[in-house]
Amino acid sequence: MPNHLLRGLALALLLLALPALADDPVPPGADQAMGQRFHITPDSLPAPGATASASAPPERIERGDHVPLVPAGFAVQLFVEAIPSPRRLLVGYDGVIYVAAQDRGGILAFYDKDGDGAADQAGGVLQGANNPFGMALAPVGPFHGDLMLGDSDGLYRLPIDAGGGPAPLSAPDAFGPPTGHITREVAVDPKSGRIYVGVGSMGNLDDGEPPMKATIQRFDADGKNQMSFATGMRNVTGMDFEPATGALYAVTMERDGMGDELVPDYFTRVEEGDNFGWPYQYLGSNAQPEFKDKGLKLAAAKVPDVLFAAHSAPLDVAFIPDSWPADYRGDAIVALHGSWNAGAPRGYKLVRIPFTDGKPDGGYENFMTGFWVAGTSPTEVWGRPAALAFDRDGSLLVGDDFGNTNWRVTPPKG
Repeated sequence: MPNHLLRGLALALLLLALPALADDPVPPGADQAMGQRFHITPDSLPAPGATASASAPPERIERGDHVPLVPAGFAVQLFVEAIPSPRRLLVGYDGVIYVAAQDRGGILAFYDKDGDGAADQAGGVLQGANNPFGMALAPVGPFHGDLMLGDSDGLYRLPIDAGGGPAPLSAPDAFGPPTGHITREVAVDPKSGRIYVGVGSMGNLDDGEPPMKATIQRFDADGKNQMSFATGMRNVTGMDFEPATGALYAVTMERDGMGDELVPDYFTRVEEGDNFGWPYQYLGSNAQPEFKDKGLKLAAAKVPDVLFAAHSAPLDVAFIPDSWPADYRGDAIVALHGSWNAGAPRGYKLVRIPFTDGKPDGGYENFMTGFWVAGTSPTEVWGRPAALAFDRDGSLLVGDDFGNTNWRVTPPKG
């Protein structure tokens, strides 16, 4: 494995756990207040262009002694740092933590041999990939136990137990040209073994892209019979199956260039045949101004279940296990990577989506903040949450691809 993938890891593995302090200062703005609740509805949104579109990327600062903030009773500790671009996390059947280092074209493996919650050993699993992103284990089917990997140029399987290299499952052109949004999120149905892959659009708002763009593609468990499961989804960046119902949920980054509050990113249940409107419509029957002369392409695009503040950039989602306190069980956690193009910054946090009777109730609330330290122009942040995974003990692993840190959140007992 090239030294650049492991540079700095040896020192990082010696770091001790850092406790979260209950009296840590609240980060700037109501957007970051712990427990702050949000509920955005389509009828509350402004008209296109009500505010100017901004370019306001965050400024990275050194982390220093900052740690993420979590609700009272939860504990947060550093799992490992100095990881190059941790974009996805996956917990293996044997407890190994796999990290997709997308910008370096590799997958790393981390081990907590002494059980103290922090990594103490590291290794390399894959190198030389293009843009490795989505990872999921095949729980059933012909490739049981293999790692399914979404790359910009296709779907691969990695027989990690056998130690083999990646083998292509999809056709070379299965996802169209590997340009534009190159994230390829992967989820595997725990019952059928079917493989779902999010394929983002090539551009922000383009008509006439290849038909597999801005979709969720579905494959049989053996990688055959590719089909478009859902369409009109500009950039699906996270997917997970809700354990009680087996329903597929996804987070999606919506279009830019329409002002601070349009178009909201979203979290939603996705069913076969759904169309969410991109690029012709948004949030149901709202016509995209650039395409108004073409007439509505859809009778009624589906309205997502939960709307995030536009440009929050949701990047991953995971459902909370039963080992957490009762009032959290079955809810979803979403990583909001944070805005780069909003005049009023937002995101840079984890949020919780409450579920009632197996369905999201429409709102969300802050769960982990503290990455945004100060300022709004520019926004000073030391990290941006990108990846989520629940470990076998029920703790939540959080990957930050801006400060290159990974954290472990442990819930209170009982």
